[in-house]
Amino acid sequence: MSLRPSLWLLTLLFCGLTLAGAGAEAGAARPHTDTTGWFAFTIPWADASRTYTDASDLLLDAPGQDAATLIASRGFVVTDANGHFIFSNTGQRARFWGTNLTFSAAFPPSPDFPAGSGEFSDAQAAQKLAAHLAKLGFNAVRLHHIDSGDRPWGIWLDRDVDTQQIDPVQLGRLDYLIYQLKQHGIYVDLNLHVSREFVLGDGVTAADSFAAGDISYNKGATLYDPIMIGLQQHYAAQLLHHVNPYTGLRYADDPVILTTETTNEDSFFLSWVFDQINHDPTDPASFPAFYSQELDGWSDLAVAGSSLNRLRNPGFENNLTDWWTYTSGTAAATFTAAASGAYAGSKALKAQVTQSDGVGWHVQVGQSDLALQQGKSYRLRFAVRASQATTIQGYVMRDAAPWDTLGWSQTLNVGTGWSLITVEFVATATTYGQARVSFDLGQAARTIWFDAFEFREAEPTPGWHGWLRNLYGSTAAIQTAWAPVDPAPETEMLSNGSFETGLSPWGTSATAPAAATFSNDTTTASAGTRSLRVAVSQVDGTNWHVQAWQGGLGLQAGQTYRLSFDAKASVAGEIGANVMQNHSPWQGLGLWGGADLTTAWQSFAFVFEAAATDADARVSFDLGQAVRTIWIDNVSLKPHNPWGLLAGESLEANNIARIRRSEMAAYTDQRLRDTLRFYEETQRAYFTAMRAYIQQILGSNALNTGTASYIDSLADIRSMADLDFVDTHTYSDHPSWPSTAPWSPTGWVIDNDPWVNAPFTNLFDVAASAVQGKPFTVTEFNQPFPNRYAVEAPILMATIANLQDWDAVFQFDYTSDQNDVDAEQVTGFFALAGNPLATALMPVASRIFLGQQTAAAPASSSLVFTAQERYDSARYGWSGGVGEYLREAKGVQRAALFGSRLRIGDLDAATPAAPALPTPAGPIYVSGGGQLRWDVSAPTRGLYSFDADQAQGMVGFLNGRTVALSRLQVTGAADTAHFAAVTLQSGDGEPLAESTRLLLGVFTRVENTGMVWNAAETTLDDRWGGPPTLIEPMRLTVTLTLPAAVDLQVWALDAAGALDHQLSPQVLAADRLQLALDTGVDETIWYAVLRPLSPPQMQFLPLLQNLRLSWTETPGADRYELYRSLTQPYFNPTTPYETITGLSFTDANVLGDAGTHHFYLLRAVNDFAASEFAPRFGEMEFALAAGSQ
Repeated sequence: MSLRPSLWLLTLLFCGLTLAGAGAEAGAARPHTDTTGWFAFTIPWADASRTYTDASDLLLDAPGQDAATLIASRGFVVTDANGHFIFSNTGQRARFWGTNLTFSAAFPPSPDFPAGSGEFSDAQAAQKLAAHLAKLGFNAVRLHHIDSGDRPWGIWLDRDVDTQQIDPVQLGRLDYLIYQLKQHGIYVDLNLHVSREFVLGDGVTAADSFAAGDISYNKGATLYDPIMIGLQQHYAAQLLHHVNPYTGLRYADDPVILTTETTNEDSFFLSWVFDQINHDPTDPASFPAFYSQELDGWSDLAVAGSSLNRLRNPGFENNLTDWWTYTSGTAAATFTAAASGAYAGSKALKAQVTQSDGVGWHVQVGQSDLALQQGKSYRLRFAVRASQATTIQGYVMRDAAPWDTLGWSQTLNVGTGWSLITVEFVATATTYGQARVSFDLGQAARTIWFDAFEFREAEPTPGWHGWLRNLYGSTAAIQTAWAPVDPAPETEMLSNGSFETGLSPWGTSATAPAAATFSNDTTTASAGTRSLRVAVSQVDGTNWHVQAWQGGLGLQAGQTYRLSFDAKASVAGEIGANVMQNHSPWQGLGLWGGADLTTAWQSFAFVFEAAATDADARVSFDLGQAVRTIWIDNVSLKPHNPWGLLAGESLEANNIARIRRSEMAAYTDQRLRDTLRFYEETQRAYFTAMRAYIQQILGSNALNTGTASYIDSLADIRSMADLDFVDTHTYSDHPSWPSTAPWSPTGWVIDNDPWVNAPFTNLFDVAASAVQGKPFTVTEFNQPFPNRYAVEAPILMATIANLQDWDAVFQFDYTSDQNDVDAEQVTGFFALAGNPLATALMPVASRIFLGQQTAAAPASSSLVFTAQERYDSARYGWSGGVGEYLREAKGVQRAALFGSRLRIGDLDAATPAAPALPTPAGPIYVSGGGQLRWDVSAPTRGLYSFDADQAQGMVGFLNGRTVALSRLQVTGAADTAHFAAVTLQSGDGEPLAESTRLLLGVFTRVENTGMVWNAAETTLDDRWGGPPTLIEPMRLTVTLTLPAAVDLQVWALDAAGALDHQLSPQVLAADRLQLALDTGVDETIWYAVLRPLSPPQMQFLPLLQNLRLSWTETPGADRYELYRSLTQPYFNPTTPYETITGLSFTDANVLGDAGTHHFYLLRAVNDFAASEFAPRFGEMEFALAAGSQ
């Protein structure tokens, strides 16, 4: 995820005006947080010790199992009939709690490939990291952004040359990391296309136009351009065919590769939402013209035919840019862009051969960095003339040894007049960036002119126009299908919109200290003879403090309207154009628009759907942005009949536009549906073809998905439902950059709000995108630093994932920089490394999820959608996601998340269905099954809790509050940390009442030393502070209701989870224990509550000469140690005779020998404790006597 413009844009659009207000305060720094009493806490980065916080047991199928052989023994991960991951060899359900290693963190130095300059110096980093991740409870790692660049950040040898040559050092490091992960029982999610940006050396047409714009990682074009698809397949083959020397297996054959993801956050619907799939000639940052044109495509009805051109500067209008020239031997020539006599345009290439040595190739001109795909037909066209009748040699050939032709080589006769030459050929090899078009000109002294080059695939790209032709057959059929239904009169609703009769009935205002004068200007107008003139003389930062409006307008909910006007200003800049209530509470009614004015008259139009019925609405212009003069004229508000096929659009003209999301309200439903259906079918073809290539051609055994579309549109979900599993991403309070470049060190903001105050936000939308019969994963989640409430996210994700019965959850990320692996301070928004609170919560959340410590909802609900709804849903909310559609169109509440397990059962239903979902009532919401509770009865002091047999806990505003669960009660002091998570969970798989090893966690918030907020506490800018990390202390009273409370011991743990010092709890009753905790005094965030192991009760049974011993099970024990002496009844046990994981043991041939007498001691043990010995057993004349040691 990291470094993705899509997510910061998402946050910016979602948060809107709130972020703009926060950004205005970003420069107002205040002193750093008062951290008096806070304590330093750093979790050792390479710690893998078996302590009370160790969750590595969750990675195993049984205690004592060898992690190094575990993955091979299970077989591949496959999908069962119920739509869940299982292991092929065992049939066991497979769940995954993972993290992401991104950029250089995925390439830690290794013994065979040690660190270079500036890299992390520990050659054992991969082994140590894998062991540490296992301790944290991660059984999967997502390798993300590995295709971003060259060493140390990515896998390429030199990405400035091309993105095809893999760096053997980086590949070797990746091999070793995967090997070490496998040795520790950790699976790999291998991401293919994430942040690879193609370059000209890859043969990608107009690659530099992506770099110049706002489209990151070639997104959108990767889904259909044949060259980009071929490059993706080539890279997949490079990785999946590669044999890891440490495992001896191809990546394709190694069960450690759990899944592959074809591309990351890359779908037409993401591109469409962010308007990143149409070229705008006025916007150099928009989608590149070539790729927009390629997606538009051509039908066989197009009069002009395809105009795609994979050559750069084909008419030499930019002189000789992108063309090379060559002379050798005694030949001599000059090459210029002639400014006269061109075939087309204003220039042509002029090659003047002034001396020939008789060797044609000693004078050459050509263009390199082209791509060819074997077996595909290509068309080359160009205009050529010469100073005399002559011949030249033309080629399409390899631009490197062995310099062979790749499908075309021809001697061309050239006359003195322009000739347009067209050749078609079939490529004889596949090459990306190593093909060239070139001409040998050195046969004789003469002058040759070239112009108007075209090079493209011979078959026109069908694209949008070809799709429409196949669907409808003709322009007339399209016009009929797209025609508006029951058009209504478009009657003007405004009076005096051109100000021809003065200002009435328009209202105007200037709220002090803003100041402005409003007048009827007779000197300039765009329509008629008059306009509204607004002279703004003072502003105060609030745009609406200078306004002009007309009220008394009646709007009908669901009706589409069109607001249009003309405007100009003395100084260029934006104004606001809104349709809203003309009365309190002044809410918007469907349009909050903006118009960028220049000093010349421009026309603006906004089509919107009324959000509510209101008899007294207004059109309002907010004009207080700057001191200047603004003129407005020709204002109109009318009901709008949606447009179908526009006048002049046709298949013959090949100019039917793909409508943008910002335009969709203006067009008919059917035109929108067809636009989105085209996108859906095109990307489905890409995703299914890539899956087939990865699995069938390359033989990969890993499960595959296409992409995670975090907007969760139904069309995207339909595309992923064709594949092996469905994936998504979710973030709470992702940083955004409202007024600076994305990922700048300054200018970013967060809301810094708590998730618990917004029940089910994001989570319902995520859950509603799961598909029946397909495993469901969330491969990125986070509540990024420095959100002060971030301890809530892992608990929410783990318990909700259990409730909804999801299959995998991945935190984003562990770190993106290998040099931060051992960080002792928080270094970024997302990383666990250096963040002790986020790290400490991982084994807690992992045990909840992998240990299934909370339950799935007892009931399930099926969501049903028609094909038409997949497209109509795009009109809802900011992104057209399934959650927004369910809420706005079908009245579903977010709280339905708590009612049942949600799955999409049908995406192609015959008729729409109104879902009847079990939905608990608020403000205290209780989940199906009763284990989860979300309490917003105090709206600004939310509280989330879970109460199950093996785990209980809470997160929210705990100061001055008592929260009682069945076995855990917490009372936060009034003057302590306001927000915290407190958890109690079994560490041995037993219920809390029986467990011998409980982990009690108290998690508040963390800051770097010297960290400085702005006044609004919405940004640090670049004032992140330094080490050590400091934890806010909390004082609380914890009451535990557990059997035999007097036997319990309570210990504060150190940063590695080992026993540090024992506490003295108060026993309130036989089953109640109370702790007065001050985490600042104890300098810890976690505690162990220990119950001694009870000794097993042993029995015996003589069987001839054998003696069978059996015993009762001890809760919390994972093995039993049997000690034996042949002669001494009261021997001192030192080394176990046998260690047994079961409940019986047969000692063979021990009876009947009068010279020996066997005596036995038995105790229950686990990695942390041992019980007292069971009563001694001995053999005396076949009579067993019991006694005490």
